[in-house]
Amino acid sequence: MKHVQVFAIDNFDSLQKEALLQIPVSNEPVYGDYDVHGDPTKWDFDSKPYSDVTRRIITPAISKYCKSWECISCALNTLWYHVYNKGGSYMSHTHTLANMTGVIHLLLEDERDCTTIVGYDGKIKEGEVVLFPSMTPHKSNPVHGKKIIIGFNWDMYSDMKTREEVQ
Repeated sequence: MKHVQVFAIDNFDSLQKEALLQIPVSNEPVYGDYDVHGDPTKWDFDSKPYSDVTRRIITPAISKYCKSWECISCALNTLWYHVYNKGGSYMSHTHTLANMTGVIHLLLEDERDCTTIVGYDGKIKEGEVVLFPSMTPHKSNPVHGKKIIIGFNWDMYSDMKTREEVQ
């Protein structure tokens, strides 16, 4: 089993167009709506205007990832976008309060600008979603062209029987 898994997005052209219509345009080096700090009980994945299209993009990949780990349930927690214009970057970091994270490469003008994930040597392309444990350090080096990602945190569960049922 691989901890980092990359999946091609089916019907990417139409889903990409739909998602990009929901993301504002700016000339800032890096901007987005990353607002997942604070009280987790107030997180609302479905409050974002691009949540529906994101759910359609990621559901097949999450299902395959969960199946590869023999897990049968998951919960989506947080959702955000980041836009990187030329020179924009994001330092190495991990995610907390979820056991998994994912990144959709929605727009990648220069394939050198893909998200870098510690321990993963592959190159994630536009039209792919990458899923990995949230404790895995990852970053975006200074980009050469425009890069737009949708990120999300989620939890994956293996619904074990209670201790009493197993004994």
